[in-house]
Amino acid sequence: MRNKCSVSCFLCLLLVITSCSDDDYFLPKPKSYFRIDLPGKKYESTSSELPFSFEKPVFSIIQKRKNINQFNLVFPIHKAKVHFTYFSLENQEIQPFLEDAYNYAYKHNSKATAINTSNHRLDSTHVYGLSYELKGNVASPLQFFATDSVSHFLRGALYFDHSPNADSIAPVLEYIETDIEHFYKTLEWKN
Repeated sequence: MRNKCSVSCFLCLLLVITSCSDDDYFLPKPKSYFRIDLPGKKYESTSSELPFSFEKPVFSIIQKRKNINQFNLVFPIHKAKVHFTYFSLENQEIQPFLEDAYNYAYKHNSKATAINTSNHRLDSTHVYGLSYELKGNVASPLQFFATDSVSHFLRGALYFDHSPNADSIAPVLEYIETDIEHFYKTLEWKN
């Protein structure tokens, strides 16, 4: 009986000694994100009753909102949407609209780590604008406006349908930023 106990203790001790080596230790996997497949760039013209037109990505959908001058450009595969609001500047000063665009972008200043701005100017089509890229875990990482400075003012803001995480949305944000650049290049005011 004592011999069986000694053999059992010896085997347990041998097992413990051989299992504890510096080469074989447990290492947890680092946190990772799902791979995001980004489709190729292809655009189509919009046809709407709004006083402007532009080219949108073919995989995006225009979703009307209650107000006729508001719509969303929905990116279903990325769970994102750009909220657009159009204002007519007939008999109105442009300054309050510029201040609103600035205030909406800088409302996120408490969460943003940086705010980068880009000017857009296309004299041939009378499209002038400014885009705000908000860095960090903000609700709206991209906001912008376009105007002809006389009759039209269009404001847009990008939102994702999940809690903000700058690391996980970075590839999609960069992808949609190129679509916004294309929006500026193809925006045409009607009348």
